[in-house]
Amino acid sequence: MINLKLTDNPNLALNIFHTLSVGYNSSFLEKILIKYILKDCKDRQDILNKVIEVCGEPNTPQKRYIYAITYAWSNKEYRNKAIHYLELYLNNELWEESFIHKFRNINDTFEIQKKDHIYDLTKYLAEIYEKEYQFNEALKNYEKMIKLDPYLPFGYNGKISIMIKKNKIDEAIQYLKVIKKSKYYCKNNNYYPNNWLMASIDDLLKKCKNLKEKDYVYKPRKNKYASIDT
Repeated sequence: MINLKLTDNPNLALNIFHTLSVGYNSSFLEKILIKYILKDCKDRQDILNKVIEVCGEPNTPQKRYIYAITYAWSNKEYRNKAIHYLELYLNNELWEESFIHKFRNINDTFEIQKKDHIYDLTKYLAEIYEKEYQFNEALKNYEKMIKLDPYLPFGYNGKISIMIKKNKIDEAIQYLKVIKKSKYYCKNNNYYPNNWLMASIDDLLKKCKNLKEKDYVYKPRKNKYASIDT
């Protein structure tokens, strides 16, 4: 039976959130209800605000997850809230239903699915910290991503981005050379065939060498932030 409550209803809130994704599907009655809820929404952010409104207080793992992903998808003025709720979610009990059936591979265990879920949410967090010029926190989370899955390129991409912004290009080059000698720099592994990571590492190394040749120095936009992590 469908819960028709318009507040404190995380399942409905999650289905409203999913209207922003390709392949959204719901029951006929719930689609009518969601259409009514969103009738005055003018843009994507209005819809995200409705998700929060319908969800209720973030006092359960499911609700904290909804708050985390909703603010992660929100406009830049919501970044501080995104950071707060992503940290709150990741540092408390996880909502298992959000990841337990999302198989990447038929042999995935519960622990692998949990790890992938943490990876995805940590990626949101790292990128938002970087956009907010909180480079130390961003770096910490990019390194967490590398530890969680060293065969994926995203953590390395983020770490090198931060090292460049900290004007540590020489260190970045040395770090990438070490990665090229590691067991993760290979053409095939169980989950990611071909040379996905290899291509990313090679591109990053080429980029860093080019920046070094140009004596590149990162300078943040003037008056953007009074204090920037260095």
